[in-house]
Amino acid sequence: MSNFFVLSQFVLLGVIATFGSVLVPDLTIIIQLFAVVLAVWAMKEKSFKVNIFPEPTEEMSFIQTGPYRLVRHPMYTSLIILGAVWTYNSPSIISIVALVGLIMILWNKSKYEEAFLRAKYGELYDSYHTRVGRFIPKISKTRSKK
Repeated sequence: MSNFFVLSQFVLLGVIATFGSVLVPDLTIIIQLFAVVLAVWAMKEKSFKVNIFPEPTEEMSFIQTGPYRLVRHPMYTSLIILGAVWTYNSPSIISIVALVGLIMILWNKSKYEEAFLRAKYGELYDSYHTRVGRFIPKISKTRSKK
């Protein structure tokens, strides 16, 4: 299953890059840079020990800092942003279908990965899961007590 997720995400990104437009001279270049910075920031938080497969390795630790305090899967978020921008820049049926497929693959890959994290970290992960959004930061309503 793990190989399927990884192969699918790269194939779909390749399709989007082929049928979309990667380089554009407008605001979308800033959005692409944001996505790259987010991915690099996430890798830095993991000391650049990145595993593209969803199963956590023994040497991996549970990280809740950096971009991981905002979203549970910042590297997947960056892939979705890049795919969306490339599709937006040069939309076609193929790139739109590939983008939807990419989002579905990353959603299912994240659920698969989270089952391992939940088994390994238990309540610590459950608490994190409740507080932090999957791909988009959660907006919490903080009420002050009177």
